[in-house]
Amino acid sequence: MIKELDVFINEPFDAGLIKPLYAKLEDLKLSHPRAKFPFNEVEWTDEFTSDPDNTSLVFMHQGKLIGHIAIIPSGRDLYLCYVILTKEYRGQGWSDKMLLETEEFCRLNYSNVQVFLNVDKKNVKAQNLYTRMGYSLCGEEGNKFKMKKYL
Repeated sequence: MIKELDVFINEPFDAGLIKPLYAKLEDLKLSHPRAKFPFNEVEWTDEFTSDPDNTSLVFMHQGKLIGHIAIIPSGRDLYLCYVILTKEYRGQGWSDKMLLETEEFCRLNYSNVQVFLNVDKKNVKAQNLYTRMGYSLCGEEGNKFKMKKYL
């Protein structure tokens, strides 16, 4: 059973805070396929600070950093990006809680009524998670499915 999940806005953006989450090539590439490996703090800082409406949410359990989701506005759309949960917390409902917290943050802080995300076609576990959480397929591009959810 999930206990308390703490959510913090990573503001001002600190790439060093989320760096440990992306230490493994596989995790980094699933979350941000175009990112350089190893994790490049300058690259991430430049990307996040390029738009003041970008938001980095960090998730902690008992003082331990366990996950991250970025909210990136693009025109009238909101994208959930760079989604990651540490391996030892996967498969226990923590990702559901992270998504619910992120969606609530979006409802409260953005005027958009729908959010989008991209998921690797090979990442069936993530696809199942997003479908279970109410996301539906709305397109595909290359090796990714695009999914959306009305909030």
